[in-house]
Amino acid sequence: MEILLNLSRHCIETQAKKVYEQELGRYFKAGPENRPLLEERIGLLKNFLEKVDFGDLRSRHPALSGGSQQTAALVADSGKSGFLVKVAGLDFTPLEKKARL
Repeated sequence: MEILLNLSRHCIETQAKKVYEQELGRYFKAGPENRPLLEERIGLLKNFLEKVDFGDLRSRHPALSGGSQQTAALVADSGKSGFLVKVAGLDFTPLEKKARL
């Protein structure tokens, strides 16, 4: 599964939040036949938003800071984090947030 994130107006974090909210809205309007796919998409976005260190991500990949014509793809992956980010020909797993004490 792949979720496209348009970075022309917002950074990757803000755009992921917007898409997450849109998918939640679609879920509650959808019939039972469409809900499984929406559940997967919502789960992927939720996992991404909860785990990623977005400050580090934006500093390492300036295209993800928004205001660019890039489109990032959030892709489900069987690895430890459960996702990959693809942008500008790069595929990578972002760093996870550090636990706060």
